Amino acid sequence: MKVFGIIGSMNGINSREYQIIAKYFSAEKYKNADVKIITADQLNIKYCRGCCTCFNTGVCPLDSTDDMESIKKYLLEADLIIVSSPVYMHQVSGFMKNVLDRIAYWTHTFHLIGKRIVVCTSTSSSGSEYVISYLKKVMSALGGIVLGEIIVDDMTTIEEIEEKCKYINNMVSQSSVSLANISVSTFQHTLYKGLRSNLIEKEGYEHDYWLENNMFDYFTFKEYLLYRLNLYK
Repeated sequence: MKVFGIIGSMNGINSREYQIIAKYFSAEKYKNADVKIITADQLNIKYCRGCCTCFNTGVCPLDSTDDMESIKKYLLEADLIIVSSPVYMHQVSGFMKNVLDRIAYWTHTFHLIGKRIVVCTSTSSSGSEYVISYLKKVMSALGGIVLGEIIVDDMTTIEEIEEKCKYINNMVSQSSVSLANISVSTFQHTLYKGLRSNLIEKEGYEHDYWLENNMFDYFTFKEYLLYRLNLYK
């Protein structure tokens, strides 16, 4: 199993999120896994310029000038993705928002279709619900299957964290052995249906991507998801 974790905190390995995630993946269950965890302070990611080149061509002109190309590679190769951000003004950190902006065009192509996702956040007291809700929505729009969440604040006990990690471990295991355990959201169905209707008669990169990946052959997100999972099993 390949695991990729990206943590949107400039505190790096000293951040509370890194400490928890690193401990989680040190467990016996992941001793043979290929685990890579990257923190914001280790990366150079330029701001999205809003040029929409990525939507029109599938290529971001900034990828060759910073670390985003590597991030995309790690995301696409991973079986399990951990996305974590501290709460800043009741939202994700600026770094995390920038990373997600740079792959916004993947929400039209579901590049992370079927990837298992865990979302995390930490806060002193409040705002965690907004960050978790946002991360869940974005990762779902990218095609991922959100298995669980980890929320840590100043009142969270070690026992609570361990219980949540145990639950996520169980979800990861179940999703590995049976397609029946994979559920998709109404949001994903609605997004897929709308994009399919919009792109089927539209020329350009996005239409070509859907055509090349047989996406127009499936009317619902769940149908296409099962097709992809069986195809690559």
